[in-house]
Amino acid sequence: MTAVDEKFLKAVDLPYAVREILRGCRSLLMPESREEIFSLAMGNQTAGAFEDAYEIENRRVLDVITCCMDNGSVEDYPKLMRTVEE
Repeated sequence: MTAVDEKFLKAVDLPYAVREILRGCRSLLMPESREEIFSLAMGNQTAGAFEDAYEIENRRVLDVITCCMDNGSVEDYPKLMRTVEE
């Protein structure tokens, strides 16, 4: 995986607004293969489930649960803005 650089931005036909958003990102990973996409989706795990959550106003918010399957992955998006107690 590589961070987006000017060479990439010049090689891809993107609308100006999208190009500027990408330039403003602190970091951005560009998966180079299907395997890397699955690895990112699963938090670098090879089996089981992975929760992607973030904090808002000191509360943990569960965004998605991803499960590794034989033929790819399956995602479960809980109800929007559901707060999960720790």
